[in-house]
Amino acid sequence: PPLVEVRVAGLGPEAAHLAAALEPVLGAAPTAVEGGGGGATTFALRLGEVEVAGEARGPGAEAYRLAVEPGAGVAITGSDAAGVFYAVQSLRALLPLDGDAP
Repeated sequence: PPLVEVRVAGLGPEAAHLAAALEPVLGAAPTAVEGGGGGATTFALRLGEVEVAGEARGPGAEAYRLAVEPGAGVAITGSDAAGVFYAVQSLRALLPLDGDAP
């Protein structure tokens, strides 16, 4: 199964939440790890500055960026852990309800 990659310490709960959401679609829960790497089957979670309407948002803003790119996988950047959580919720909303991949 794809790898849920956590690049910043402290995002374990968010990675576990994402892995649980992906399990019905993938048929198995992906593995969450700390560290680098990446690729088309990677879901990367990280903290960092996020731009919203041309303004930088930092910790406490609960902002996020969700990027899906062929060959690069899914990248979630949150201004804080809450932002990462909300990005995971947005990604979950895009998944099939019955666990069948489109």
